Formats: sequence, structure tokens, C-alpha cells
Amino acid sequence: MGVDAFKTDFGERIPTDVRYFDASEPERMHNYYSYLYNQTVFDLLCQQKGKGEAVLFARSATCGGQKFPVHWGGDNSSTYPSMAEI
Repeated sequence: MGVDAFKTDFGERIPTDVRYFDASEPERMHNYYSYLYNQTVFDLLCQQKGKGEAVLFARSATCGGQKFPVHWGGDNSSTYPSMAEI
């Protein structure tokens, strides 16, 4: 038995009371963090499984996230606060 996919969950819920290594503001990292999170896990999967076999099951994403397949919309409700994940 091995791992064929990895689910990155809760990449949209980053802490706001932290200091990032590059001094980025936590509020500005909201979307970019999920990109970095998915990219890191996808790159590792590519190393282990090969580029054509790597499957990332991502819950959150932002612009550019389509490079790391596949995505799931999550279990949020159909309200503006839920979609914003404040």
C-alpha cells in the first residue's frame, strides 16, 4: 500500500497573529499561502511519483492553482462570509 494522492486541507485558514519569514503581512498572504502550500506538496509528489502521476487533492486555491490538480470546493455554505473565509 502506498500513497497515490495527498489532500491539502485548510490552506485558506492561516493565522493572522504571525510573522512570515519574508515579513509579508498575514492579511496579504491569505490567497498566496494556499498557492505555496499546494505547490510545496505537489512538488514533493512529483519527486516521489513522477510528474504525470502526481495528484494533489486541494481544498483551497488561488490564481495559478490550476497547475496543481485536482481541486475540491470544500464544504462551505453558500454565504458571502463563508466564501470569503474571513
